[in-house]
Amino acid sequence: MLVGKSAAVFAVVLAAGSARGDGSATTLFDSRPYVRDGALQDNSLYESFAVSARGSDATGDLFQDVRIVARGWGRVTFGDSFDNHGAAGDVDSFFLEGRILKRHLLVRLGRQLATGGAVRATQFDGLSLDGVVSGGFGAQAWVGVPTQQRFSQSSGDFLTGGRLFWRHAFDSELGASYVYQLRRGYVQRSDVAADGSWTPVRTVTVSGLAQWSLEAERFAEGRLSALWQVEKRLQLVADFQHTSPELFIDRSSIFWVFSEENRDEVGGEAVFRPVPQISLEADWHFLHVVAGDGNRGGARATYRAQTGTNYGAELRYLDQPDNGYTLGRVFGVRKLPRNITVTIDLDAYWLKKDINATNHAYVGTLTGAWAFSPRWEAMLAGSLGATPYFERRTEVIARVAYRFGIPAGLPGGLR
Repeated sequence: MLVGKSAAVFAVVLAAGSARGDGSATTLFDSRPYVRDGALQDNSLYESFAVSARGSDATGDLFQDVRIVARGWGRVTFGDSFDNHGAAGDVDSFFLEGRILKRHLLVRLGRQLATGGAVRATQFDGLSLDGVVSGGFGAQAWVGVPTQQRFSQSSGDFLTGGRLFWRHAFDSELGASYVYQLRRGYVQRSDVAADGSWTPVRTVTVSGLAQWSLEAERFAEGRLSALWQVEKRLQLVADFQHTSPELFIDRSSIFWVFSEENRDEVGGEAVFRPVPQISLEADWHFLHVVAGDGNRGGARATYRAQTGTNYGAELRYLDQPDNGYTLGRVFGVRKLPRNITVTIDLDAYWLKKDINATNHAYVGTLTGAWAFSPRWEAMLAGSLGATPYFERRTEVIARVAYRFGIPAGLPGGLR
């Protein structure tokens, strides 16, 4: 019903004679291995699309900036499928939006993604409102049904919530929010949160979030970060994050039983550009989980030419109670004449603990892309390697993308 109504509104917007349309269509073939009672190869053909139409003029006295957006994908698998479905598809977003009250209030109806504060990033079917009253004070609200994958339905699902905020400038904002979500009639989330970002001086930005679960009576998430642009060439970041992973997972899922109760990280990152073409990055974080302590970190060096060509090398490591690894990586992107791009990526992993009596993995990927017209692009990628799960791992991806637009002045309502 929602799709049918949105399609009807889409037609009305276009027929109004004051709309622009644009979008893209991508066809992708992916052949990759997967493990299920032995090593198998999944061969799937994907088709994805993104379409939007926007009114170029005010659509009457009530609504302005009317826009409709649709994004989705479909898949057909030849032979055995990794998820036992020969065909699948979904609609990622399908909504109509417009501004009212002299553009102070944005109204959006349909399948959409709610973000900010306690709602985090939640896809749902329903209604959202986002408006500014005066003096930078405003409010957001959501009500609807959380989206289930591939058009599946579950009775007893519900989502609502809201957020009050004060926006001092584009880089300084404070907010307080609440979200309430039911899953199959049971309370999945009942959280309150405070969030904000603040730029006391031009070179320093501080942001954070504290989210409390009223149902579990403990913190679901906490984040605090500070960015300091010491000078044009040097940037420093310090951050802390606390999460309770099981509060992010559906309690009816088997993964909830095995999820960690708490996870804490504290550390920082530094980015140094001695010259515009060279970037040096390093990061390190201390980890604390229920099973013990660990740490993760890495360093990367990248050279970027003005032509778009770049080369780099990276080292990373992860050390935690259940396992860990060391990664060595080299990569390169080369721009060639006639809008051709070639990339190469070589990765080598050494595991802290053996998996299937193997403690290493090597994977190499070669990709070629060709933008043979302003609207068309083709890509072919091949990957070959050995991992603890596959003595020989091969993957091939072929993709063709087409971008289209319907400019003003064409017949049929799009002017």
